[in-house]
Amino acid sequence: MVALIGIDCATQPRKVGLALAELDGEIIRIKACRTASPREEPAWIVSRWMADHGTALLALDAPLGWPRAMGEALSTHQAGAGIGAATHELFRRQTDDAIHQRFNKRPLEVEPTSSHGRPWQRSTCWTNCG
Repeated sequence: MVALIGIDCATQPRKVGLALAELDGEIIRIKACRTASPREEPAWIVSRWMADHGTALLALDAPLGWPRAMGEALSTHQAGAGIGAATHELFRRQTDDAIHQRFNKRPLEVEPTSSHGRPWQRSTCWTNCG
């Protein structure tokens, strides 16, 4: 039986979403859906799930990059200082605009509050798992 493990990464363990399913032939059974916590870190939960199964497929949802304007703004940013760029320039990627032009839809928006005003902070998943 193959374990299917989904990880929705976040900056704090209590906000990391975790899902475990089992693939048995063509049948998928959801076994657990939960968040991590400071006492049960994401890496500990996932490693326990993996140990219980011979084979596992991990699916990660994590911000692997930020828009160019964000990187440029942060490279010279000083703590406490404002960032002189429009919000849409900081949080909307070129691919987001391309999807909008082609399909007239916007992918899920990235908001500064999604990581408590610290969008450059590494996610808990990568800090503890990678």
